[in-house]
Amino acid sequence: MVRNAGSGVAGRGFVEPMMATLVDKPPEGPEWLHEIKYDGYRTQIVIAGKSARAFTRRGLDWTKKYNRIIEAARELGHDCHLEGEMIVQDANGRPDFNALRSDIESGAGGRLILYTFDLLSLDGQDLRAKPCEERRALLSDLLGSPLPSYPIHSVRRMAGQARSSSRLSSGWTWRGWSRKSKPARTGAATPRPG
Repeated sequence: MVRNAGSGVAGRGFVEPMMATLVDKPPEGPEWLHEIKYDGYRTQIVIAGKSARAFTRRGLDWTKKYNRIIEAARELGHDCHLEGEMIVQDANGRPDFNALRSDIESGAGGRLILYTFDLLSLDGQDLRAKPCEERRALLSDLLGSPLPSYPIHSVRRMAGQARSSSRLSSGWTWRGWSRKSKPARTGAATPRPG
């Protein structure tokens, strides 16, 4: 595998993702979005003209491994830079990390699903400076309401107060929290003071 150095320009190649910062408790307040955690591989899909590529969170080019997702992204009909979590679901619809690894290692890939949580660029416009809520609205417009069989979906999220526990009653856990009004950042996250 070749590590792609990345241009740092959304929509043109790998962009170093912002990594989460561990905190003692979830943030509070209505300005936060809470997202479901999907146990898989962090992935960026970049569609630019006829070129389509998939990158891991470390910048490895996994385009050939994620062919099903690449083909589905091309069907969106836009140049775009998606960021999400690649998973395989079990019979109950929950992420199955072992099945994900098996599908990738075997080259099967037929069960891969990308749950997107951010849109970094759209049709040549770098969206990272836009507020999170605005990028997510554009992502929702781009994806529409896909059929369950379509392999690209949006991460489930809720606005409002943080949950007192990181585990939801359904057994899912929160992936993280995003401030609605903040632009996208790349690289290591800076811990919030206080």
